[in-house]
Amino acid sequence: DLRLEAYRRLAAADTHAEVDDVVAEWEDRFGPLPEEAQGLISLARLRVEALRVGLKDLVQVRHEIRMSPVDLKPSQEVRLERLQPRAVLRAAEGELFIPAPRPLLEGVIGFLREMWPETD
Repeated sequence: DLRLEAYRRLAAADTHAEVDDVVAEWEDRFGPLPEEAQGLISLARLRVEALRVGLKDLVQVRHEIRMSPVDLKPSQEVRLERLQPRAVLRAAEGELFIPAPRPLLEGVIGFLREMWPETD
């Protein structure tokens, strides 16, 4: 029951602080976290970043990541070209495709943070 409640709390987290609170609780309650738990935490962090930048759809399609809805300002298009020269922006459809980074979750989180910094 405790683990199910812990998973529910992680799934409901929609801010970085909430994810950090869940991680601290897990480490306090269960000790060092196994790789599988770390994966769940990374997925939760990705979801929080996607929410922060307004993405409703974030899907891996073969060797690409598709994001939507995306509406970039001209300055953001320049940033995109610098960060991901092979990206494909379909402005009319509100979709952005980038090559799938390695490691996947951390790479996408890093891209979102660089593409849409919190100070923008």
